[in-house]
Amino acid sequence: MHGTPMTAHALDTDAFVGEVDGVPVGLVTITGGAGLSLSICTYGARWLQALVPDAEGVVRDVVLGYDSLQGVRDGVPSMGAFIGRYACRIGGAAFPLSGRSWRLSANDGANCLHGGAGGSRHQVFQVVDQGTDFVTMAHRFRSAVDGFPGDLLLHVTYAIEGDNKVCIRYRAEALDRDTVGSFTSHAFFNLDGCSSGTVQAHALQVNAPAWLPLDKDKLPTGSVLPVGDTPFDLRTSAALDSHSVWDGSQGQFGFDHAWVWPDPPAEITGLRLQATLVGAQSGIAMDVWSTSPCLVVYTGGALDGTLPKHAGKAGRAMGRYAGICLEPQAYPDAPNHPSFPSTLIPKGTVHSGEIQYHFRIAT
Repeated sequence: MHGTPMTAHALDTDAFVGEVDGVPVGLVTITGGAGLSLSICTYGARWLQALVPDAEGVVRDVVLGYDSLQGVRDGVPSMGAFIGRYACRIGGAAFPLSGRSWRLSANDGANCLHGGAGGSRHQVFQVVDQGTDFVTMAHRFRSAVDGFPGDLLLHVTYAIEGDNKVCIRYRAEALDRDTVGSFTSHAFFNLDGCSSGTVQAHALQVNAPAWLPLDKDKLPTGSVLPVGDTPFDLRTSAALDSHSVWDGSQGQFGFDHAWVWPDPPAEITGLRLQATLVGAQSGIAMDVWSTSPCLVVYTGGALDGTLPKHAGKAGRAMGRYAGICLEPQAYPDAPNHPSFPSTLIPKGTVHSGEIQYHFRIAT
């Protein structure tokens, strides 16, 4: 580690009291027995802070976010949000189901990104249960608002368990007709602290055997390719900026790609260790476990430091590579690719899943 950083402080709850579209908004903070605390805003079920002790016992804030509700509203829409009802992109903002084409709102060129205008990052969740170390929030997606088939009731729980383990559990119920769903956490991590600079020197390992090639609109081509002998073989831990996609030579600034587990062993029926991230200075490591078949890695290449959109906590602007997202989810654009694992949620059934972020001291 380089020097001793200042101990981070909890967000001011009062700064998040307000309304969005006439609905009250607030900030919930939960704490665990090993020194970890999280702050989640009900607007977007948005994870805005994680205070984690580093290798020397100094508390670092390792999740990017904002100091106030106004900061959230002016900021990057996905920052910290729990994403639904469909994470990543749906090509052409449309897909077929039940014998018809469903038209969605296009908010990423011609495509629908993160559920479109009616997506969860633009919605206020209701707190339905809360304790010292957990909070459960709910939102009902309405077909008349977001264009997806039927209404969908989503519950998401943030809980701190064991030794600095964040568990995010979600439960999505298709209420009145068959629909589709894909859900993820869009938290931005910087394990050296959200005011420490970039994540370029962080070490990342992704255990996936395959990846999804993308077209010019960042949509999957439909191919599923082995990672071997490609820049997307991250099965050995290495610094992020050691990879060739980092310099823009391939039209990319860092990663914004999907890694997949297309043929999981039969014995894997639950959580799988998908990735490990290690801070360059803090001694903090984070293991990512999930029940999902895909992991999107986004290294913040579109963050540009402009204000007020990128005005982070403590007045520090968030520039390119200020944080990294590790987003377990379904395959992007799966409703338009019959060969991809299905994201169908039949009427009257529940789709559930879990994401875990394990914070620990690197060894």
